[in-house]
Amino acid sequence: MAGPDHELTDRAQVARDAASLREETLELESGSDEQLRLYHDATVMTVWSSMLDQDVTVLDTMLHIVLNGIRSATHAGRALFPLNDDLLVALAAAATCHIERFDYRYELSDLDEAQRHAIQVLELGAGRDIPPSAAVDAHLVLGRVAVRRSQIGIDPEAVHRIIPALRDCVETYNDALTMAVLADCLRVSVAHPDTTPEYAQSALSEAAGLFDTLLRSPRPDIPVGAQLSAQWLSGFGLVYYAAYLLGRSEDELEEARRLLGLAHDVDRNNPEVALALALVDDSTDGYRQAMHLSTRNAFVFAQASAMLAYALRGEDDEEGVGDAARSALNLVHNLAERQVLPEDRLDFLRKSADLVALAAPALAAVPGRTVSAVEHIERARMTTLRERFPHEEPELFRLGEVRPDLATPLRRALETWRSPHVSTVARAAARDKVMYYQDEARAVPGFERLRDIPDLARLRLDAPLVYLVPGHPAGAAFVLYPDREPTAHPVPGCARTPVPEPVVNFQQATYGTTWPAGARRAAVSDIAAWAWDALYAPIREAISGYSHVHVVMTSYLTGVPLHAARNNDGTYALAETDIRYVPSAGALLLARQRAFPGFEPRLLAIPQPTGSGVALDNATAEAQDVAAFFQDAQILDPDDIDRATVLGALGGVGLLHASCHGTADPDDPLASGLELDHGERFTLRELFDRPQDHLLVAVLSACQTNVPDVELPDEAISLAAGMLMSGCRAVVASAWQVPDTATAELMRETYRRWRTEGMDLPEALRAAQLGMCERAPYYWAGFSYSGP
Repeated sequence: MAGPDHELTDRAQVARDAASLREETLELESGSDEQLRLYHDATVMTVWSSMLDQDVTVLDTMLHIVLNGIRSATHAGRALFPLNDDLLVALAAAATCHIERFDYRYELSDLDEAQRHAIQVLELGAGRDIPPSAAVDAHLVLGRVAVRRSQIGIDPEAVHRIIPALRDCVETYNDALTMAVLADCLRVSVAHPDTTPEYAQSALSEAAGLFDTLLRSPRPDIPVGAQLSAQWLSGFGLVYYAAYLLGRSEDELEEARRLLGLAHDVDRNNPEVALALALVDDSTDGYRQAMHLSTRNAFVFAQASAMLAYALRGEDDEEGVGDAARSALNLVHNLAERQVLPEDRLDFLRKSADLVALAAPALAAVPGRTVSAVEHIERARMTTLRERFPHEEPELFRLGEVRPDLATPLRRALETWRSPHVSTVARAAARDKVMYYQDEARAVPGFERLRDIPDLARLRLDAPLVYLVPGHPAGAAFVLYPDREPTAHPVPGCARTPVPEPVVNFQQATYGTTWPAGARRAAVSDIAAWAWDALYAPIREAISGYSHVHVVMTSYLTGVPLHAARNNDGTYALAETDIRYVPSAGALLLARQRAFPGFEPRLLAIPQPTGSGVALDNATAEAQDVAAFFQDAQILDPDDIDRATVLGALGGVGLLHASCHGTADPDDPLASGLELDHGERFTLRELFDRPQDHLLVAVLSACQTNVPDVELPDEAISLAAGMLMSGCRAVVASAWQVPDTATAELMRETYRRWRTEGMDLPEALRAAQLGMCERAPYYWAGFSYSGP
């Protein structure tokens, strides 16, 4: 921002003057012309103070003041009709506070709000003379937003769209800060994958000319003049480094190092300069230095820690990779928790999944790091599950029994934070309340883990819990035991990228509907053969001797039928081991809290409703066969199955058997559910809205009820996972379209063994599948058991 005429020499004086200006704005009438006009100078001084002290709280205070003033000024159209130029200045000040605040907290909503306010300035001022300070600041903000969006991969085209407007702004106002942002946009635009050599050369040449002009001019006589000079020198150095990457000229590399060295000499505490130096030298010590300097700059710290991990990978320093990746993961998890919007939280979860893939094999190679690795994997999956399937209500209910003063406001804040119908500002305020009440609740005995992963040391496992994790450069398996120390094992055939061809073919064949049955059968057989050597063999010895194991399949492995892994002799894994799946340790713990009652629960069977989807010829007969094994059973009439009927019939039901079509909705997982009559769907949302505490087991024999969401960073989401998170103790579901004749046969045999031979449900399913394993796994391996 272009600054007021102040001569300041020390940061303490800057901080005092900034505070004084903020106080002065508060003494004026809220929303008055005088107050709006003063926002520019107060914001400039606050930004300077923040830069000198690395203090984000002053930006928070300034933003709060500005937004309150804007609300007052625009109440009932005041300052809009006619348009008050000072309102444009205030909006530009709000945009500046948001973009300045972004680097400190790395909250993507700050980019959105900065862009929104800057665009408001330009749109409201269209066709009139915008105050120069507002016009310059709006363009500055849009340029900086574009750079950050491009750097983090959200919108690589952003810099290309803003460059023409920045050129016009530079030509009109000849503003130094705008020139620097234009140069940064030009440099970053070269990284676009479609960039031609001609464009790259032209853009870098223009950027170099802009930086050269800035650096030949006298240093700005303002308190942050040194910081700005260091930024410009660093940007100039990165232009030369980009040119080196294109042409591999050693002269350009040396010039990049020289300029970055000068930048470091001017401002030794600038984390972005330190990161740029480390990047050019690919120096692990440099990345560590950038991390050290960026403890208050989340944006730089996240980049530096991840780059350090990748650099150490090249040095085969497994312990260093693990430590650096853990640092990055800790930050990314915290950042994901703080994001205001769900799409932003998912973006950070994707970053988390990439870091888990980097950290897992490294931590597996270092003795004593297994629990640490599992904690990070568990936290990533828990966050994904909670994002898609909010499941805090049982905990909040228990909290309400002892501390209703915490449970009630926490519940309300969570509802507001998740609501798509309130503003970003309101959701951010609700987010802050969630964090406050959550911390207060965790101080209550018994609630130390509220909305957090379980204490892995106190899981009280009854069988091994195995995490299978694709990684860089190979995968890893982590095993927690009920009776001995955890172990870690390399999984060489399970790299994060590229996804193994048998997995790609399996996903395409089974998750879609276009492949013919013969191709699907072949794809399932291929994945079964691949899974033995790639997944089962590495953990085979580690889990031998136990009656059963629980497995958490992560990333692209979710949905792969490990129980159907087959060796060259035709032996299947389920012949050796009872394999049960869980989305996470937290989900397993939640399921284990649900115990079977002392009396026989009631069964509800839902056959295929008349006219819903492709006819399942055996669906009604299957429902009748299943119901025959229970004393208290109800079969819904296929001609009258709608949502109201299902909800009414569910009351008091302990067992649900659905032989109708199921649908997994990746865009809105709570809309996943069972297809009913007249195009209706009984969704997970209805289960979450009306918790069915009595529902213990759901058998979803319909096709594709356990299909994961492959668009998510960690494909933990499916209809079956949602049923578990809604309170079911156990779920049996299918991962692909199984012929209904084979399904009916498998279901009858499973129930017979369960209800007449005294087997547990997972044992009965396993025995039924073993009885069919002379056939291709396509006919029986699609069904899996999730639960304890």
